[in-house]
Amino acid sequence: MLSQYARPFYACFRPLALLALATTTLAAAVFFWLLSLDGTIGLFLWDMDNRHHFYLLAASALLPLLCYFWIIGNSSLDKSKPGLYLFLLVLGICAAIPSGYAAFVLAKTLPKLPSTPPLLLVTDSRGKYGIPDLALVWRNSTGINRMTTNDTATLIIDNGENLEILTANRESGGYVIPLRNLQPNGHYRWQLTGQTRGSFFTPPLGKDASHIICRFAVGADMHFGEPSANVSATRGILGTITESATPYHYFFFLGDVQRLGMENKQWQTTLAFLSPYTFLVPFKPVMGNHEALIGGKSHYLSYFHPPRPETHYGSPLYYRIDIGNVNILMLYLLWDSREFRGEQKKWLKRQLADIPHDNWIFVMCHASIYASGTNPKRYSARGEAAGDNQMMIRDVAPLLAKRGVDAVFTGHNHHLEALVQAGVHYFIVGGMGGVLDNELSYISNSSLWRCQTHGFAEVVVFPNYSTITFRTPAGEIIKAFIIEKGGSKG
Repeated sequence: MLSQYARPFYACFRPLALLALATTTLAAAVFFWLLSLDGTIGLFLWDMDNRHHFYLLAASALLPLLCYFWIIGNSSLDKSKPGLYLFLLVLGICAAIPSGYAAFVLAKTLPKLPSTPPLLLVTDSRGKYGIPDLALVWRNSTGINRMTTNDTATLIIDNGENLEILTANRESGGYVIPLRNLQPNGHYRWQLTGQTRGSFFTPPLGKDASHIICRFAVGADMHFGEPSANVSATRGILGTITESATPYHYFFFLGDVQRLGMENKQWQTTLAFLSPYTFLVPFKPVMGNHEALIGGKSHYLSYFHPPRPETHYGSPLYYRIDIGNVNILMLYLLWDSREFRGEQKKWLKRQLADIPHDNWIFVMCHASIYASGTNPKRYSARGEAAGDNQMMIRDVAPLLAKRGVDAVFTGHNHHLEALVQAGVHYFIVGGMGGVLDNELSYISNSSLWRCQTHGFAEVVVFPNYSTITFRTPAGEIIKAFIIEKGGSKG
C-alpha cells in the first residue's frame, strides 16, 4: 500500500508518461523531418564535424522515456519532489532542443530574397538551329538599376543582322525573358531596360573534322561565403572564362556555389558576384550538397529556376542540354547515389536510349564517382574514403559504361584529376575556390593524373575528337587530354 507521501507522486505518473511521450514525439518528428531534407542524410554519413547535431536530436527523443522509466523504477524517489522537478527540467530541455532546431531551419528557409540580380542561364530547350535557348532571369519587387517600369521589362538583342525587342511581365517570384532560336556562330549583344547589358557567342556547330562544334568550361566548388575559400582563384577563373580571346560558349557549374544553401545573406552575395560573368558566358548549374544545406533546395530553385522554367527533358534538378550533336546530361547527385532512385534513374535510362549512337555524350553531376580522396576517418561514418564512391560505382557507373558515355565531369572533391574506367573518362573539376584537398591519402586505381591546385576544365568538341584541358585561374595549361570519337556504342 502506498504511503501518504508517495501517493501524490505516483498519482502523476500517467500525465508524466504523456509528457514524456509528447516530448519524444516532438524530437523524433524534427529529427526525421531534418533527415528528409535534401542532402541531410549525406551530411550525417559524410561530415563528422556536424554529426553531433543528429546525436543531440536523437538524445532528445530517447532521454524523456529513459528518465521516465528510471523514475518509476527508483523507489528512493517516492518521497522526494526533486526527482519530479529534475524530470520536468529534462523534458523542458528535450523539448527546447528540437523546437530550436525547427525554428532555426524554418526561419532560414522560408524567406526568399525579394530581389536578385539578372542571370543569363542555359535552358534545356533547343531552337530550330540546334542551339540551346537561353533565359535572362531575376527576382525583383522594387526594381534593380531601374530595369523595370510598370512591372514590365524590355530586352533588346542584336546579332549584327537582326534586332529583336523582347519583353517580360513580372510574375510570382520574378521575371523570365527567353532567348530562343539563336543562330550558330553568332555574336549577340543585348541590353535590358536601364543599364544592364552583355554579349555572348553561340557555338559554330562545325560539321567537318577541322571545325569545332562547341567550346565550354566546367568547374565546381566555389564555396563562396566560406572564410577559407580562395575568392581570388574563383574571380580569376571566371575572368579567364569570360575574357578569353577564344570565346567560351557556356559555363557548366557542378555544385557547391556557396557554403550554406539555407543562408539568404550568402545567396545575395553569391548571386551579385556571379551575375556580371553570366552576361558574357551563359551559365548552367546543378545542385551540390552545400546548396542543399539545410533546406537550401528551395533557395536554389527560386534563384536558378524561376517561374515557367524550361524543363523539356527532365526537371529543375536534372536535365539534358543539346548543342548540335553534343548531348550533356546533368544529374542531381549530392553526396552519393541516394537521389538516383526512382524517377531520375528511369529518366537517365530513357535519355541514354534516346540519344543517337554517333552523338557525343557528356554526363555532369556534383558527387564524384571514380576519384582519389582524403582520409576516410575524417569524413565517412562508414569508413569510406572520400574518393571512389562505392554507391555511385554500384548504381550509376554501370549505366554510363554500358551506353559508352564519352566523359563524366564531377566536383565535390577539391582537386583536379583525370581517370578512366571501363572505357569512360572521368574528370574531377572541384578546384574553383574551395579549400583544396591537400592530402590525397587514397589514390584511385583508375587515376591517370591528378593535381592539387585551383583551376577548371576547358572542353573543345570537334566532330571526331574532344580536348579536355585543365587550366589555372589565369588560363595557363596544366594538363590536356584527347578523347577520340570511335566506332559504335552500345
